[in-house]
Amino acid sequence: MRATMHQFQDLRKSERAHVLGALSPEHRAYLASVAGQLAIAADPDPRAAAASLDAKLSSGEKQAILNANQSYRDQMKALHEQIRAKMQAMRPPSGTPSGMAMAGGPPCGNPGAHPGWAKGPGGRAMHAPDAGRILLDAAGIGHSRGMFMMGGPGGMHHRGMRGCMPPAPSPAG
Repeated sequence: MRATMHQFQDLRKSERAHVLGALSPEHRAYLASVAGQLAIAADPDPRAAAASLDAKLSSGEKQAILNANQSYRDQMKALHEQIRAKMQAMRPPSGTPSGMAMAGGPPCGNPGAHPGWAKGPGGRAMHAPDAGRILLDAAGIGHSRGMFMMGGPGGMHHRGMRGCMPPAPSPAG
């Protein structure tokens, strides 16, 4: 398991290096400025920041960033499939109630609770991030993938798990 975690970390570091390496010095400085503004803003707007970054980039920078991110996604998918295959091989023949996670569905068995599970044409995830969003994520801005998916910092804890958690028990008495 530890080796797998190192693989995930190595993939993420590689994507980050490629994404940031695609930027001109001027645009690296702009990313730093935008990241700093988001960090100190009373009401940060990561969508506007991503749009601003995306508008500044050259078409070559955008394409290099999108390519690096797609490569990362493809490698992550392959790694997840390897792990899933290993888990299925270890699964008892009778199956388990939590088999959805091993069969490729969301961990809780409720696809509607996870917007990221929706697939578009060709099996690609819908609403793929643009270069600005990828840059914010590479810069480590509050796990921006979660910010965009769930609507803001901390969104995963507040809304992302809705539908996965069992209902609260009724008060006794």
